[in-house]
Amino acid sequence: MWAQWLFVIGCAAWMAVVEVEIEGGYGWSAKTATGRMKNPLYPVIGWPYITGYHLAVWTLTLFLFHLPFLFGLVLSWGNWLQIVELWWGFWWIESVWWFVINPLWGMKKFLTVEIPWHAKRWLGLPTDYWIGLVVWAGLEGLRWVVR
Repeated sequence: MWAQWLFVIGCAAWMAVVEVEIEGGYGWSAKTATGRMKNPLYPVIGWPYITGYHLAVWTLTLFLFHLPFLFGLVLSWGNWLQIVELWWGFWWIESVWWFVINPLWGMKKFLTVEIPWHAKRWLGLPTDYWIGLVVWAGLEGLRWVVR
């Protein structure tokens, strides 16, 4: 399992590099030519909109994470939850990498400056990071239950 997470962490770093190249210092594709729609979860996580770019890349990676099933991984609830957990973790980690890698942000600014697309904070971190951790823990727990 550690090898899988190391691979996910490395891929998340690479995806963060790609997104920094696309977005520059304007996260959440604020200055890119992509479609936007109102976010129904805005009251919870504080993202006012969801971009077409993010929907496309999230679904693409979700499909790619399911490739092991095409190469012989047995389809079971436990294996499927593991895939979803790795995918979820990939995007959570990628978001952190975006700040680490981005020369216009960095972790110091991440921790001290208001981030327009992460408007709500709790205990110093954007609330959606905490929600992401809770979802990850729930997926991990559920995976162990159905194992």
